[in-house]
Amino acid sequence: MHHTRTVEQCGEWVRNLDPNARYFFFRRQSNWHCSPCPSSYRGHPTSGTAEDRNTRIGIYAIRPWRTARWLSKYNRVHEHRYCAGYKKTATNHRTIDACGKWVRSVDREAKWFMFRLNSNFHCSPCPMYYTGTTAHTVPDRSYMSIYRITNWSINYKWKANYKRIHIHRYCTGYKKTSTGHRTVSNCANWAKSVDPEAKYFFFRE
Repeated sequence: MHHTRTVEQCGEWVRNLDPNARYFFFRRQSNWHCSPCPSSYRGHPTSGTAEDRNTRIGIYAIRPWRTARWLSKYNRVHEHRYCAGYKKTATNHRTIDACGKWVRSVDREAKWFMFRLNSNFHCSPCPMYYTGTTAHTVPDRSYMSIYRITNWSINYKWKANYKRIHIHRYCTGYKKTSTGHRTVSNCANWAKSVDPEAKYFFFRE
Protein backbone atom coordinates (compact mmCIF):
# COMPACT_ATOMS: atom_id res chain seq x y z
CA MET A 1 0.00 0.00 0.00
CA HIS A 2 1.29 3.49 -0.89
CA HIS A 3 -1.72 5.68 -0.10
CA THR A 4 -1.42 6.05 3.68
CA ARG A 5 0.42 9.08 5.07
CA THR A 6 0.60 8.39 8.81
CA VAL A 7 1.53 5.49 11.07
CA GLU A 8 -2.06 5.39 12.31
CA GLN A 9 -3.49 5.11 8.82
CA CYS A 10 -1.01 2.42 7.88
CA GLY A 11 -1.70 0.47 11.06
CA GLU A 12 -5.46 0.66 10.53
CA TRP A 13 -5.11 -0.57 6.96
CA VAL A 14 -2.88 -3.44 8.08
CA ARG A 15 -5.33 -4.56 10.76
CA ASN A 16 -8.21 -4.50 8.30
CA LEU A 17 -6.19 -6.40 5.73
CA ASP A 18 -4.75 -9.04 8.05
CA PRO A 19 -6.38 -9.19 11.51
CA ASN A 20 -3.66 -11.58 12.68
CA ALA A 21 -0.73 -9.33 11.73
CA ARG A 22 1.40 -8.50 14.75
CA TYR A 23 3.98 -6.22 13.10
CA PHE A 24 4.00 -3.86 10.12
CA PHE A 25 6.43 -1.46 8.50
CA PHE A 26 5.87 2.06 7.20
CA ARG A 27 7.96 4.57 5.27
CA ARG A 28 7.22 8.18 6.20
CA GLN A 29 8.47 9.63 2.91
CA SER A 30 9.18 8.75 -0.73
CA ASN A 31 6.63 6.10 -1.81
CA TRP A 32 4.98 5.82 1.66
CA HIS A 33 5.39 2.04 1.64
CA CYS A 34 3.03 0.33 4.13
CA SER A 35 2.80 -3.43 4.59
CA PRO A 36 2.14 -6.09 7.24
CA CYS A 37 5.13 -8.18 8.23
CA PRO A 38 4.82 -11.91 7.45
CA SER A 39 3.62 -14.29 10.15
CA SER A 40 7.17 -15.68 10.41
CA TYR A 41 8.51 -12.32 11.67
CA ARG A 42 8.91 -12.26 15.45
CA GLY A 43 10.14 -8.70 16.03
CA HIS A 44 13.79 -9.51 16.69
CA PRO A 45 15.95 -6.37 16.26
CA THR A 46 18.42 -8.05 13.90
CA SER A 47 15.93 -9.96 11.75
CA GLY A 48 14.88 -6.96 9.62
CA THR A 49 16.54 -5.74 6.46
CA ALA A 50 19.78 -3.74 6.57
CA GLU A 51 19.71 -0.30 8.17
CA ASP A 52 19.36 2.64 5.79
CA ARG A 53 19.68 6.03 7.45
CA ASN A 54 18.53 7.85 4.32
CA THR A 55 14.99 6.50 4.45
CA ARG A 56 12.54 7.03 7.28
CA ILE A 57 11.12 3.51 7.37
CA GLY A 58 10.31 1.71 10.59
CA ILE A 59 8.84 -1.53 11.89
CA TYR A 60 5.96 -1.21 14.34
CA ALA A 61 4.34 -3.63 16.78
CA ILE A 62 0.56 -3.46 17.14
CA ARG A 63 -0.49 -2.77 20.75
CA PRO A 64 -2.49 -4.36 22.24
CA TRP A 65 -2.27 -7.27 19.83
CA ARG A 66 -4.76 -10.10 20.08
CA THR A 67 -5.00 -13.30 18.12
CA ALA A 68 -7.68 -13.11 15.45
CA ARG A 69 -10.92 -14.84 16.39
CA TRP A 70 -10.87 -16.98 13.25
CA LEU A 71 -7.80 -18.85 14.54
CA SER A 72 -10.07 -20.92 16.79
CA LYS A 73 -11.72 -22.37 13.66
CA TYR A 74 -9.16 -22.03 10.89
CA ASN A 75 -5.39 -22.35 10.69
CA ARG A 76 -3.45 -20.53 7.95
CA VAL A 77 -1.07 -23.06 6.39
CA HIS A 78 0.22 -21.14 3.33
CA GLU A 79 0.61 -17.44 2.53
CA HIS A 80 0.57 -16.02 -1.01
CA ARG A 81 -0.51 -19.42 -2.34
CA TYR A 82 -3.62 -21.20 -3.60
CA CYS A 83 -4.75 -24.76 -4.31
CA ALA A 84 -5.66 -25.60 -7.90
CA GLY A 85 -8.47 -27.75 -9.28
CA TYR A 86 -11.34 -26.11 -7.39
CA LYS A 87 -14.85 -26.01 -8.83
CA LYS A 88 -16.92 -23.84 -6.52
CA THR A 89 -15.94 -20.23 -5.93
CA ALA A 90 -17.32 -16.99 -4.52
CA THR A 91 -16.22 -13.36 -4.40
CA ASN A 92 -18.83 -11.86 -2.07
CA HIS A 93 -17.12 -12.55 1.27
CA ARG A 94 -14.87 -10.07 3.03
CA THR A 95 -13.52 -11.95 6.05
CA ILE A 96 -11.89 -15.30 6.71
CA ASP A 97 -14.80 -16.30 8.94
CA ALA A 98 -17.37 -15.51 6.25
CA CYS A 99 -15.40 -17.42 3.62
CA GLY A 100 -14.96 -20.41 5.93
CA LYS A 101 -18.68 -20.56 6.71
CA TRP A 102 -19.54 -20.46 3.02
CA VAL A 103 -17.05 -23.22 2.24
CA ARG A 104 -18.48 -25.48 4.90
CA SER A 105 -21.99 -24.85 3.57
CA VAL A 106 -21.16 -25.80 -0.04
CA ASP A 107 -18.81 -28.71 0.69
CA ARG A 108 -19.06 -30.27 4.12
CA GLU A 109 -16.16 -32.57 3.33
CA ALA A 110 -13.73 -29.75 2.49
CA LYS A 111 -10.76 -29.74 4.86
CA TRP A 112 -8.87 -26.81 3.29
CA PHE A 113 -9.96 -23.61 1.58
CA MET A 114 -8.33 -20.54 0.10
CA PHE A 115 -9.21 -16.88 0.50
CA ARG A 116 -7.85 -13.60 -0.87
CA LEU A 117 -8.04 -10.69 1.57
CA ASN A 118 -7.89 -8.07 -1.19
CA SER A 119 -8.71 -7.53 -4.86
CA ASN A 120 -11.64 -9.80 -5.83
CA PHE A 121 -11.84 -11.55 -2.43
CA HIS A 122 -11.60 -14.98 -4.04
CA CYS A 123 -12.97 -17.70 -1.76
CA SER A 124 -13.07 -21.38 -2.65
CA PRO A 125 -12.78 -24.84 -1.07
CA CYS A 126 -9.70 -26.81 -2.04
CA PRO A 127 -10.38 -30.05 -3.94
CA MET A 128 -10.72 -33.28 -2.01
CA TYR A 129 -7.32 -34.59 -3.14
CA TYR A 130 -5.52 -31.57 -1.67
CA THR A 131 -3.55 -32.54 1.46
CA GLY A 132 -2.11 -29.17 2.47
CA THR A 133 1.46 -29.90 1.38
CA THR A 134 1.58 -28.32 -2.09
CA ALA A 135 0.31 -25.02 -3.44
CA HIS A 136 0.68 -22.58 -6.32
CA THR A 137 2.44 -19.28 -5.68
CA VAL A 138 0.85 -15.86 -6.23
CA PRO A 139 2.59 -12.45 -6.04
CA ASP A 140 3.29 -11.11 -2.55
CA ARG A 141 0.99 -8.19 -3.30
CA SER A 142 -1.93 -10.61 -3.41
CA TYR A 143 -2.95 -11.57 0.09
CA MET A 144 -4.21 -15.02 -0.83
CA SER A 145 -3.69 -17.79 1.69
CA ILE A 146 -4.74 -21.38 2.29
CA TYR A 147 -6.51 -22.26 5.53
CA ARG A 148 -7.17 -25.57 7.22
CA ILE A 149 -10.45 -26.11 9.03
CA THR A 150 -9.52 -27.12 12.57
CA ASN A 151 -11.29 -29.95 14.37
CA TRP A 152 -12.42 -31.14 10.93
CA SER A 153 -14.25 -34.43 10.59
CA ILE A 154 -16.70 -36.02 8.19
CA ASN A 155 -20.00 -36.25 10.01
CA TYR A 156 -21.81 -38.45 7.51
CA LYS A 157 -23.48 -41.63 8.72
CA TRP A 158 -22.45 -43.40 5.51
CA LYS A 159 -18.70 -42.80 6.00
CA ALA A 160 -18.31 -46.16 7.80
CA ASN A 161 -19.53 -48.06 4.72
CA TYR A 162 -18.64 -45.81 1.79
CA LYS A 163 -15.67 -43.65 0.86
CA ARG A 164 -15.85 -40.82 -1.69
CA ILE A 165 -12.94 -41.28 -4.10
CA HIS A 166 -13.77 -38.59 -6.69
CA ILE A 167 -15.67 -35.32 -6.66
CA HIS A 168 -17.33 -33.61 -9.65
CA ARG A 169 -16.87 -36.82 -11.66
CA TYR A 170 -18.84 -39.87 -12.71
CA CYS A 171 -18.05 -43.24 -14.27
CA THR A 172 -19.20 -43.78 -17.84
CA GLY A 173 -20.68 -46.84 -19.52
CA TYR A 174 -23.32 -47.44 -16.87
CA LYS A 175 -26.52 -49.26 -17.85
CA LYS A 176 -28.76 -49.05 -14.81
CA THR A 177 -29.67 -45.71 -13.32
CA SER A 178 -32.15 -44.16 -10.93
CA THR A 179 -33.15 -40.65 -9.88
CA GLY A 180 -35.45 -41.46 -6.98
CA HIS A 181 -32.92 -41.51 -4.16
CA ARG A 182 -31.97 -38.57 -1.97
CA THR A 183 -29.05 -39.82 0.15
CA VAL A 184 -25.79 -41.64 -0.43
CA SER A 185 -26.99 -44.56 1.67
CA ASN A 186 -30.22 -44.94 -0.27
CA CYS A 187 -28.36 -44.80 -3.58
CA ALA A 188 -25.86 -47.39 -2.36
CA ASN A 189 -28.60 -49.75 -1.20
CA TRP A 190 -30.27 -49.49 -4.60
CA ALA A 191 -26.97 -50.04 -6.43
CA LYS A 192 -26.26 -53.17 -4.41
CA SER A 193 -29.76 -54.50 -5.04
CA VAL A 194 -29.56 -54.17 -8.84
CA ASP A 195 -25.91 -55.27 -9.12
CA PRO A 196 -24.54 -57.21 -6.14
CA GLU A 197 -21.10 -57.30 -7.76
CA ALA A 198 -20.79 -53.51 -8.13
CA LYS A 199 -17.75 -52.16 -6.31
CA TYR A 200 -18.25 -48.44 -7.08
CA PHE A 201 -21.24 -46.19 -7.68
CA PHE A 202 -21.83 -42.50 -8.28
CA PHE A 203 -24.46 -40.21 -6.82
CA ARG A 204 -25.46 -36.63 -7.56
CA GLU A 205 -26.72 -34.71 -4.54
